[in-house]
Amino acid sequence: MSKVKADQAVLATLPSVNKKKTDWSAVIFIVSFLSIHIIWFLIYWACVNINSFLLAFQDFNGNFTPQYVLNVLEDIFTKEALTSNLGRCVVNTFIFALRDALFIFFHLGIAYFFYKKITGYRAFQIIFYLPGIISEVALAMAFKHFVGDKGPIVEMLLNSGIIETAPSLLETELDDRGFWTMLFYTIWLGWGGNMLLLGGALARVPLEVVESARLDGVGSGRELVSIILPLVWPTMSTLFLLKLTTMFTASGPALVLMGNNAMNQHAGNIAFYIYYYSVYARDDNMVSAAGLVFTTIGVPLVMFLRWLVEKVPVVEY
Repeated sequence: MSKVKADQAVLATLPSVNKKKTDWSAVIFIVSFLSIHIIWFLIYWACVNINSFLLAFQDFNGNFTPQYVLNVLEDIFTKEALTSNLGRCVVNTFIFALRDALFIFFHLGIAYFFYKKITGYRAFQIIFYLPGIISEVALAMAFKHFVGDKGPIVEMLLNSGIIETAPSLLETELDDRGFWTMLFYTIWLGWGGNMLLLGGALARVPLEVVESARLDGVGSGRELVSIILPLVWPTMSTLFLLKLTTMFTASGPALVLMGNNAMNQHAGNIAFYIYYYSVYARDDNMVSAAGLVFTTIGVPLVMFLRWLVEKVPVVEY
């Protein structure tokens, strides 16, 4: 008993260990920092999407009706779909998606051209990377005036007598010239970003693998297909999936190049359709129904393509 009292007396003489005080300033900072984003998410994502879902099944008087959703489905899946604005926007959207999917492989070829440092590659780097440096709006306005009916090319052709009247590539409702002109513009504009990412992936390719292939007599074409492509496939598949996730939300340069007439010039896509009918037609119910339908279509489509892409074996190095 005396030994226990002696031990307690010794412990009493030891300095007490103070508990760590809570840094309330750090707690307040973290909570305030996170609360801003949580509030932003609740207002601009949760509330907006819930309201859009309700609007898709309501009329102007607030009565429940599935008619707007049925109208959207009719505009997409009936034989008259191509004659409707929404049906044509769906076709244009899938054309842009097909462009993105195919040109990723073309961008890999250009990036491989830079990787091999073939003669003249530095000059082409400037040409291809330039659209990614300049502001997209500024570049679209410059392109619009360059190919317009008063642009330098048209003026030169008129003065030389090659043509008699100035053609309109962006301001015509007679055919699809506006759409194809915008498609050409987006093909040129999309090179810079993809090639920067693919160039970074190519820089990580082990030199030992490439040098071994050269010693075995592998040519450039076989090297690109059999060695480079499998090694950079993770980057390419990521780019492919990122393009698909924005397929229904990216409006492209239609508004800058053609303004509100893009819908009449058959150059709009789904995102531009939603913008146009929400801002100018003020048909929020139809727009909400369209958004709901394409979300229902897009989510399983992206998930399926993701599953398909992941079936390709990944080469680790």
